[in-house]
Amino acid sequence: MSKAITSVTSESGCRLYNSPKTGNNYPSVTTVISKFECKKYLQAWRENNQDSQQQSKHFSSQGTRIHSCIEHFMKNPNRTWDFSKYEQDEKIEKELVDEIKLRSFAFEPFLLRTDLISSEEKVSWERPTSYGGWIGFGGTPDYEGFIKDASFLIDVDTQESLDLSGFFIADFKNWRKKKAAADCIKPSLQLAAYAAAINANRTEQNSIRHGFILGSSVSEVKKIPSLQIFYIDLEKLDFYWSVFFEFLKLYNGLESSVTWSKFKAKAVGYFLEGKDEETGKNIWGKLDENYLPQRLALTQESEEKTTIDL
Repeated sequence: MSKAITSVTSESGCRLYNSPKTGNNYPSVTTVISKFECKKYLQAWRENNQDSQQQSKHFSSQGTRIHSCIEHFMKNPNRTWDFSKYEQDEKIEKELVDEIKLRSFAFEPFLLRTDLISSEEKVSWERPTSYGGWIGFGGTPDYEGFIKDASFLIDVDTQESLDLSGFFIADFKNWRKKKAAADCIKPSLQLAAYAAAINANRTEQNSIRHGFILGSSVSEVKKIPSLQIFYIDLEKLDFYWSVFFEFLKLYNGLESSVTWSKFKAKAVGYFLEGKDEETGKNIWGKLDENYLPQRLALTQESEEKTTIDL
């Protein structure tokens, strides 16, 4: 029986995962990405929102609670929700409990049509380098599952169904508002790294071939939950993995030409042509292809769900 992967938080706040094979400690996927991620928009938002820290903490704790509810739902043979833990907690206001329920319900049509392989299970990846050392990373994917029949999903633009049967990796998001595909390049990097770690110990037949970013949101006025689905096919997973590996090399002091701006430009399909001489603004050109996640939606039949009971 193999040893379990463990994780600890270092004094610097970095999450480290211990390899059961070599005993080495490696940074988390999030730690690697955060070191090189361009955060100017996040910083601007924080500067213009006095309650930004409180809001971030709120959505983080809420996301953890929703993940817990999803895990219980998928491991329950009857596929029923259990919110009693939060309903009985006097420290959590009813309004927050209701939002946890609504956001959880948003994921139900997808969850009901997939099989759970693992949830919140730690993974790690490592490789020896040419100079004799090792590089690696660890992480905790939200969800690994299997789809037998993906006819409940359609392409948003073409309204056609896709053949997405097989093993997949998924990331559950708790969004304040709806997102565009360009907002999903960071979680795409994360999913690709997790998929690579899992596939390193799998046969090709049982490997991860699909990635999903699932984001729940709730309308402020009508309090209606909705689900956004972004899909990453195998080709795009390979692209994001190749980029993450370059960031991992940089993290370990190895030579690499990757930068966040270069990565983002290629991912969204644009490149910087130059600057306008009069205004000084950047001039952007469009590439023939991009690596943005594909927008999917639930079919009308699968979107119909049981009565929401708050």
